[in-house]
Amino acid sequence: MRKFQLCAAVAVSLVALPTIPAAAQTGEITIGISISTTGPAAALGIPERNALDFVPKEIGGTPLKIIVLDDGGDPTTATTNARRFVTESRADIIIGSSTTPPTIAMSNVANEAGIPHLSLAPFPVTPERAKWSVVLPQPVPIMGKIVYEHMKAHNVKTVGYIGYSDSYGDLWLNDLKAQGTPMGMAISGSTTSKPRACRWASHSSMKSDLHGRIRRSRGRY
Repeated sequence: MRKFQLCAAVAVSLVALPTIPAAAQTGEITIGISISTTGPAAALGIPERNALDFVPKEIGGTPLKIIVLDDGGDPTTATTNARRFVTESRADIIIGSSTTPPTIAMSNVANEAGIPHLSLAPFPVTPERAKWSVVLPQPVPIMGKIVYEHMKAHNVKTVGYIGYSDSYGDLWLNDLKAQGTPMGMAISGSTTSKPRACRWASHSSMKSDLHGRIRRSRGRY
């Protein structure tokens, strides 16, 4: 809900610029939103979809036309959705997605088409993507720094990593290496799995495996 409120605030500043042609031609602001209302990320996408019921119907007297498509958390589908927004809907702004992999796909389309893109998930912003994409959630390094400082304060020396085998998981593992290692924390092992396979049972077995590795290394976690 708060992310979509922020989206609306950012959208106000974007559509106020005279460089968005579609709004001037149609008399309305078209916003294309691709989120994951089905698939493994539906727990994120469904609340995001429900939050749209509270989005204003107009901004500064200009009507909003909001188009919502489901990408199921799939980058290929997110790419197709983003291209449809650009070519068919003539969107002024695109928003999405719910998780990192499809968000990267949408950012690539935004960069190619030269259209503002608001991200609902953290993702690595390259210099090329930074021109058109705005990441609304706090960056992983900011979130991670607090965690690592807390661990250091409690004399944590060895860390086992459990995460997703996708671009979001890579963000966290790379940040743990970049920030945690200089703080004196050794990564005893890392275990990843696909989001579709991540269930409590699989996480329990991964935790058990890492628990054994950490105990053998005589570290604290």
